[in-house]
Amino acid sequence: MLQNKLLKVLEDKRVEFSSSYYDPDDESVPLYIKKLFNEGAPADFILIGATTRDPSEINPALRSRCAEVYFEPLTKKHIKQIVLNAANKLKINIEDRATDAISEYTLEGRKAVNILADVYGYVVQKREQKILQ
Repeated sequence: MLQNKLLKVLEDKRVEFSSSYYDPDDESVPLYIKKLFNEGAPADFILIGATTRDPSEINPALRSRCAEVYFEPLTKKHIKQIVLNAANKLKINIEDRATDAISEYTLEGRKAVNILADVYGYVVQKREQKILQ
């Protein structure tokens, strides 16, 4: 549905606004806002986007208006380096087998950093609980 709305804006080169909060009879609404809601706004632009979706999931009419650029997926070696960089920022030492385990679980950099952060938070919490006992 959102892709179709975007396609309409690209085809018409005009964007229309709607809101359940907008009241055209409200005199306190500035004239330029009323003009935008009544007439829309020009939308002559070049669309640049990035997605992790499979190209087949994107509306073909929308795809025809895009330049497609493909990137090589991250390798396990890349993921290990990302995890090591994140560990350095946290100022922690991490064993090779931990980076190996994370790189076996995901090939997404963000997810790898999130896994490291979750484990780090868990360890810190357990340490604090031991100190309090």
